[in-house]
Amino acid sequence: MINRVFSVFANPRKLGEGVYGEVFATTYDGIATALKVILIPWFQILINRELSALFDPKAEFSTPNFIQLLKTNVVKGLYPQQFLTAWDAFDEANGSENDRPTNYASEQQLFVTMGMAMGGVDLEHYQVFSYEMERSTISLVVAEERLEFEHRDLHVGNALVLESNMILRSQGVKVHLIDFTLSRMSKEGTTIFRDLENDEELFAGDSDYQFDIYRMMRKSNQGDWLAFNPKSNCFWMHYLAMELINKRRCKKAITRKRRRDLQKIWDHLLEFDCLRELFTHDEFYDVLQRHMVVKPPTGRWRQ
Repeated sequence: MINRVFSVFANPRKLGEGVYGEVFATTYDGIATALKVILIPWFQILINRELSALFDPKAEFSTPNFIQLLKTNVVKGLYPQQFLTAWDAFDEANGSENDRPTNYASEQQLFVTMGMAMGGVDLEHYQVFSYEMERSTISLVVAEERLEFEHRDLHVGNALVLESNMILRSQGVKVHLIDFTLSRMSKEGTTIFRDLENDEELFAGDSDYQFDIYRMMRKSNQGDWLAFNPKSNCFWMHYLAMELINKRRCKKAITRKRRRDLQKIWDHLLEFDCLRELFTHDEFYDVLQRHMVVKPPTGRWRQ
């Protein structure tokens, strides 16, 4: 069964890894696809599916900035050889922190596979920042409004930059938000979340502002990870803003005046209870007017 499912994904190349599984670059029906292979955490499928569905122009709130979910399967069995070869190539080139799949896969082992649209290069490794924070914030506001969504782990590795022919003032890039392992959402009276309270390792880090954010979330929700606390999204957007604004390569990519404008705006995030409050802030509205006006590629206004 596992070989039959994997056979529709061609030319695998390992992209990266996480605590819960592996991610491969493949093609599916001729479309560049990121295939995530994980050990049966069903909640990730539900969250990915609901966020992917947020791209609905007819809805009151919609956004295209969450990765599109193309195909999901539950499979059983051993890893196919071509995916093991891709895993080994990644390990040799980069070093893997995960066990080789042969160490835990068996004829009876269940996996979830999620084929998702390719999202681009993560912000941690993207070389020229054109600063898409405004659009990322809008995406989270949409998810907050429709799904009571909290990402809860939006570090620079979970925001992808994709080169595109977009006609926004975005320097031709689009940001996608990924990896909802720690996320929380509600729909029609059902809440999906992961209780992080006993994950002491998550709260013990001290090498980066990222680890302060985990502790700030815990203090804000008082250890209640079931409850909806959209302030956590404010914390993560502030983290991303500080990462990008203060990186040397970002300083070269945007003007000094724009950097001052952005720094001033994003510093307000820690005062807000949800991201929607940012859009009622006069200074942020001014930034939107200057940096997010839609133009056609020719530079002429569309009527």
